[in-house]
Amino acid sequence: MVFNFCSASTSGAALVELRGKIIPQSGGLPATVILRSYEDEGYMPTVVINKDSTFSIKVYLFHSGLYTIRVMRASVDVMLSTAEPVTSVTITLDGGAALREYHVENSLENDAYAAFKTAYNLYDSKLISHFRFCEGKDSCESDLHQMLTDYARDLSLIEKKFKGTYVTNILCPMKMPLVAKNIKNTTDEFRKGYFEKVDFSDSSIFSTPILKDMMAYYIVYFMDAALISKEKEFLTYITAKFKSSPLMLHKGSSFILEDIIGGQREKMLLMFIDWYNSGDNKAAINNPVLDAKVQGISRVLPGMPYINLSGADADSVSHSLKDIVDRSKCTLLLFWSSECSHCRDEMPHVKEYYEKYHSKGFDIYAMSFDNDPEKWKRFITENGLSWTNVRVNRNANPNPVMDYVATSTPALILIDSKGTILHRFMPKSKLEDHIVEALK
Repeated sequence: MVFNFCSASTSGAALVELRGKIIPQSGGLPATVILRSYEDEGYMPTVVINKDSTFSIKVYLFHSGLYTIRVMRASVDVMLSTAEPVTSVTITLDGGAALREYHVENSLENDAYAAFKTAYNLYDSKLISHFRFCEGKDSCESDLHQMLTDYARDLSLIEKKFKGTYVTNILCPMKMPLVAKNIKNTTDEFRKGYFEKVDFSDSSIFSTPILKDMMAYYIVYFMDAALISKEKEFLTYITAKFKSSPLMLHKGSSFILEDIIGGQREKMLLMFIDWYNSGDNKAAINNPVLDAKVQGISRVLPGMPYINLSGADADSVSHSLKDIVDRSKCTLLLFWSSECSHCRDEMPHVKEYYEKYHSKGFDIYAMSFDNDPEKWKRFITENGLSWTNVRVNRNANPNPVMDYVATSTPALILIDSKGTILHRFMPKSKLEDHIVEALK
């Protein structure tokens, strides 16, 4: 069966066809496949699979981009190109209807994207590790210089091999690192030039997740985390770039809010919200979802009064956050789950601070979202977590996750004796310093 999907206006667009074949290793043939566009979240057509296990979808493209084919439990990314009228993919499912393997036939664009992703995943993981762990060593600058030299070389090879593709025209230049002539300046030059080859006025940069990843990596890992002035400098720089086009302003603003929160950059978050609410930025962005997020976060920023919560402990006795705040100089509200590996890793540090400062007025109210109450109780007992522990349903109404915008766990909120939020989106490495300050 062939389906033709297009927008209200297709003037200037290229009509391309995605052909597919589904091969289940066991069981019956799936009934449908879903096609999703990375660029347009609202684009999600469902098509019927023919009895001969094939399907076909015709799509109007204004530029090449990444699409995801979803069938049963399998998910396959495929590049659709304005230069390739037909793209054919074969998807093999295992016995559990998950992806076993897939193959895209004779597609220069998909071959280019596969090569690019291999280089991108390899070098960006190395860069993240470098900026996380290489600090103060004499070899840091030379190590980074060699890494960037190798990265630039491999991207250049991809550009030569796959000329004329979206990957070589857009993605490789976006990611091409600036390699300093003087090794001593490598880190500074890398940071300064990180976004310089991104054309923010080109709407096609939203066709893959690369730009979003670049923003996240820079904010979370690559930016100079020691200086608030650098956060302000970057925010001024990137928001000016957003105004290169309405689409960039609309989508880029959402990206950066998520990344600032993910990077636990509290001061930068305050700066972003000030920018968002200044002048005509909010109206120009015109994003109701983003606006709702900003309003929600603004209620739980430093300087705002805390929102009371309650939950039941292991003996089904209810405890409120207010009880702890009223009797303490400083309270840590902790959202967590024993099912969360990051939470388990963080607990020894939280326990250390509790034992060190509890006698001085520090206390903890830990709200868990464990699905298994017995597992939660066992973790608390085995690890000696003697502060107030309560558990609530993730779908509770009112929802404490929504109240505090706890988008990930563990989430740490520090509250003073007057019930004022001191810190909300703070890096975990700063927690002890903030506790000591609050107890003075």
